[in-house]
Amino acid sequence: LVTAKHSLAPAIRPVRKARGFSQAAFSDVSSHTYIRTMERDLISPPLHKLTEACALLEVAPHTVLSTAYPRDAPPRSAEGGGRRCS
Repeated sequence: LVTAKHSLAPAIRPVRKARGFSQAAFSDVSSHTYIRTMERDLISPPLHKLTEACALLEVAPHTVLSTAYPRDAPPRSAEGGGRRCS
């Protein structure tokens, strides 16, 4: 069981800013408060919210996830010896 703690915040915020979107632009997806809380890494969005946000940003969800979960990051597990999925 892998319980790695990675953050979507540093993956989403730069894409949002580079595309010129404010947090308020996500009103169709969620409230700007939700986006702000997510970008501050206080919550992790469920997959459907991530997919909706990525659609608005016109970026594939796997692009955001691959930024949040870099391949060179060692996996962590609750038992201290997780394995990387490939």
